[in-house]
Amino acid sequence: GHGALVLSTIKPGYFASVSAINGWNSLAALSSQSAIEEILSRRSRFNDPLSLVTNLAGTHVAIRGMPGSVESRSFRDKLARFHNDFSYRESDHTDWTRVFEQATRSRRRDSDVVDRVSFVTPGTDVVSEVAWATLLEQERQDALSRITIERDRSTHTFTGTTSNVQRIALSVADHEPGENVVARIDGEQVRFRWPRRSSIVTLAKDDQGKWRRSRGAPPFHKAPTRPGGFKSVFDNSPVLVYGTRGDVAERAWAKAKARYDADLFFYRGGGRLEVIADTEFDPFAEPDRNVVLYGNFETNVACTALMPRSPVRVMPDRVGVGPRPEEGEDLAVLLVRPRRGGGESTVALVGGTGSTGMRLTSRLRYFWSGISYPDLLIMGPYAIDPKQDATQTDDVRAAGYFGADWGLESSDIVWRDLAL
Repeated sequence: GHGALVLSTIKPGYFASVSAINGWNSLAALSSQSAIEEILSRRSRFNDPLSLVTNLAGTHVAIRGMPGSVESRSFRDKLARFHNDFSYRESDHTDWTRVFEQATRSRRRDSDVVDRVSFVTPGTDVVSEVAWATLLEQERQDALSRITIERDRSTHTFTGTTSNVQRIALSVADHEPGENVVARIDGEQVRFRWPRRSSIVTLAKDDQGKWRRSRGAPPFHKAPTRPGGFKSVFDNSPVLVYGTRGDVAERAWAKAKARYDADLFFYRGGGRLEVIADTEFDPFAEPDRNVVLYGNFETNVACTALMPRSPVRVMPDRVGVGPRPEEGEDLAVLLVRPRRGGGESTVALVGGTGSTGMRLTSRLRYFWSGISYPDLLIMGPYAIDPKQDATQTDDVRAAGYFGADWGLESSDIVWRDLAL
């Protein structure tokens, strides 16, 4: 039931009908959080259909819950605020014949001809395009973004509102050619000539937060095809590269951790990942593949080759984030950056400032459903409670996202200690 709700809410307009049998609404409680807890839980909204429930506006919904189910009733109450095509039933028994009959009677609307688009998304890689509107860039990555836009094809006018949106694209492919296009977004009006070479019109906010015509997202920026977030590195046929330098414990950990991740990915995801040593890896070959590095900038020779301009440097006994240091030989680090020479590929580091910090990363369950990490995570040795097997945010030194340009100045990173 939860899976059905997740799939239907992250694919608005894709399904004609969804039937959720005893589905729960969320994997985590998102209230009363510290700044670090908030940034670590942002990606969990991917698995929180209650936050994305308005994406079901054009889909028939059937909710079947157990008698007295609080989860099912809360989802019903949220649907009732806006939906006019849903059913709700509580029963110990599911009438599957009725479920399938109701689903086959539903029809999905042709998204190409709708003149109103409205959707919510936690990230560009979750929901980026609905019909003729595309979210290209968020203001705050992985926080909820909302887009509601109506179009008038006869006057080539787009009117709507947005929230947490930095850059959008609008298609005029099924419009009759005209002289001008007018976009009234968030109370501002942008007028420009009809696009001659492309059917896509791109709008972006300037430094003052005003909507302006844009040439499109810069190629080196984050995008739906390279959104950032640590888990995204396991797209694009990644290769796992372990370091061969350092002391005996560091070398042993790097090789064992890379092999463990490959085995776990095969078990949980059914995919095979290549594992090789940094001395055998060619950093200039196959630039479109993602790469996961194990170790740090001293123990893995591929780090400098693939991330030469990284503002974060993980060294023995020290992590440098721009001019700011975090010191200690027991720090664990997750880091993701754009890959040098790759158009849409990324490179990630799993490692630490010493063998203690490196071993700590083995407790980070980035292959588990509902668990995701941002672009940067720095943890101390007490960040994982061995009794509860849970993250203790008091020893999370830093967590957050680089800016849309992958820069540090435009980043959204939260520190445990505010002062240097």
